[in-house]
This record gives sequence, C-alpha cells and structure tokens, in this order.
Amino acid sequence: MTEGKKIGQWIVGMVLLFLFLVTAFIPWITLSGNDYVDAAVNVHEYARKQDAVTADAAGAFTFISNYQKDSELRNAWVASYEKEMKSRFGNKTSFSGFTWGRWCLRENTPLVLPQIQFEKYFSNQKNAGRKIFFLMGCFIYLPVLIAAGFLVFCIVKRRLYSFGVMLTGTLAVLFDLILYFAVPGAIWREAGGSIHSFSLISEKMLAIRGVGSQFIKEVYHHAGGIGAYANFILACMLCVTGSVFFILTCVQKRREKKVEFFQNQSLENMPLPGDAKAAACGTLTGICGQYAGQSLTVNAGEEIVLGRDPAYSMLVFDNRGISRRHCGIRYDDKTGNYFVIDYSSTGTKMADGRLVTASSYSMAEPGTVLLLGDGEEQFLLK
Repeated sequence: MTEGKKIGQWIVGMVLLFLFLVTAFIPWITLSGNDYVDAAVNVHEYARKQDAVTADAAGAFTFISNYQKDSELRNAWVASYEKEMKSRFGNKTSFSGFTWGRWCLRENTPLVLPQIQFEKYFSNQKNAGRKIFFLMGCFIYLPVLIAAGFLVFCIVKRRLYSFGVMLTGTLAVLFDLILYFAVPGAIWREAGGSIHSFSLISEKMLAIRGVGSQFIKEVYHHAGGIGAYANFILACMLCVTGSVFFILTCVQKRREKKVEFFQNQSLENMPLPGDAKAAACGTLTGICGQYAGQSLTVNAGEEIVLGRDPAYSMLVFDNRGISRRHCGIRYDDKTGNYFVIDYSSTGTKMADGRLVTASSYSMAEPGTVLLLGDGEEQFLLK
C-alpha cells in the first residue's frame, strides 16, 4: 500500500472517530409534549389491536378521537406538560448523550417524573428500574470512551489500526441496538410492578397485556433526538469503513508475501557468477494482476512495451491505473540483466523501492519484481 493511501485512510478514520465523539454532545433525548401525546395515541391504538373490547371500555377509542393533532384537549394537555417540565428542567428541552448517560448513572432515576404515578405501597421510587438505567448509562458511555481512547492511541502512534476501527464501530452498533430494542422492555419488566399509571395511560389500560412495555418503547423512541440517530449512523460507518480497510490491509500483506516468495525463489535459482553463461532471452512473469501466472519471452535486442493502448503495447491492460504507454523492458543477453524505462504518468518502481526513471534505462537484475502504477500489476523478471 502506498504512503498516500495510508495517509488517506488515517485521515478518514480520524474524522469518523471525531464525528462519532461529537454526537455524544448533541441532543439524544427531547422532552416534547406533542411527542408524549403521539406515544400515548399509538399505545391506545396498540391496546385496541390487542383487546378492542377491554381497551374501548377503558376509553381507548374516545382518547384517540379527543387527542388528534391540534385538538383542544391535546393543546391544553401539551401546555400543561410543558409548564411542568419547565418547572423541573427550566428552559432545557433536550439532553445530549453525555448528559443523558450521566443522568442514568446518578442515584435519582429518570423514572421519578410527574407523568408517572407509583403505587402507594411503593415508597422507594428512586430504585425503580435502577439496574436498567445504570446499564443504559454504561451502554451510552462505553462506546464513547472506547472511541476516545482509540483516537488518542492512533494519534500518538501516527497510524490507523483498521481492526480497531472495525471493533469500535461494531461495539457502538451493538450497544445502540440494545439501547433501542432491548432496554425499553427491560425497564418495564424491572419497574412495571411498582407503577400505578402514566399521564394519559390509565390503570385499566395498563392491565391489558403488553401495553406498559409498549408505552415505554413508544415514549423512548419518540424522544430520540438527532444525536442518537447520528451516533448510530456513524457507528455503522466506522464498522463498514474499518472492515474495508482491514480487508485491503490483508490483501496487501498477501501480495507482499507473494512478491517476497517469488524474489526468494528467483534468487535461490540464480546461477553464481561464472557458473553459466547468460540466457539467450529473458522471461517476464506476471505474479499479480491481469497477467498473474502468465509468462512472456523477452528476446535480446527487443523492447517489450506494457500499457493500455494496443497501438503501442505488446501487453495490453484494462486497469485504468496503467498509462496508455506505461513502460518498456529490454533484455541484455551478454550480461543477463534487464533494462527498464518508464513512459507513464503513474510511475513504475521495483519491489526494493527503486524508481524506474523516464530519462534513461534503469538496470534490473533477474529476480527483480516490477510494480506498475498503484502496484496492482506486478511482474517478475526471470
């Protein structure tokens, strides 16, 4: 992999990690009265699907009719709700992921709200769902801490570890999915037995199977802010980007091992000086790319041109990284060496790092591996 590609990957990885961290400081949870009413309407509709007779007896049909958009009852309730929330939280109507996680980890659980009426016998309201909220706080903070630590590590090392990017993204996606799908139901299982009713959700409505859990889910999902969605999207991007970078790194390592194998094999089979005369012709063997496994004879005194344009080239490529007339290769039967010249705009180099010049022929001994363009096309000079 070229140095430019490594730098490009490092920049992409750092930007994604930084943006992922930023999402922890933008709104995750909103406290809108309209969102709360929407959640309540959806739950009454859910209750009617579960048990229409019992739900309508508990007032589901009437509630759905009375609390439609812009209805008088709805507007009055929303105004009352916002007044209560303002007295509790001031003008703050949303919480960042960082604040929400800290709130979940505190002793006073978020369940202690005016909209929740606890059973009279349940005096220890602060412990309602305590374990679940503590886990929520952990699930919010852990991906952020992991991403922050990994970001600092990559900056210090000046290197991007693709597996680390993939792992960070995967863990973040996993925690987000747990928060979105598993936690709401777990909150109801943990604290539902101590809850008498919710605002707009009566005790009779909660008696219908699944309504309590569904209401927690509806409120949680309606309260989701842009930060929560951005966090999930960037977590997915980290996972996918890390996977792509990891695959590219593995492919590059396999190529390097293959080049090293061919070089070692060629050097082992080379005759010692004076043991034999130079061969009458050379051989160009593809080890990577379009002509991998194929060989071409290079006759003494002839030049083999490689490129994309069949008008100039004996070996024609489809790879857009190869120039129309990329490079020329000659073989000297007196010395047994090759002479290579570069005609391209993307460059030709040898596996040992030497660049093939365009101004004059560069000598290459048998066993040298040539890399064309970005290195996807590689040839062994035998």
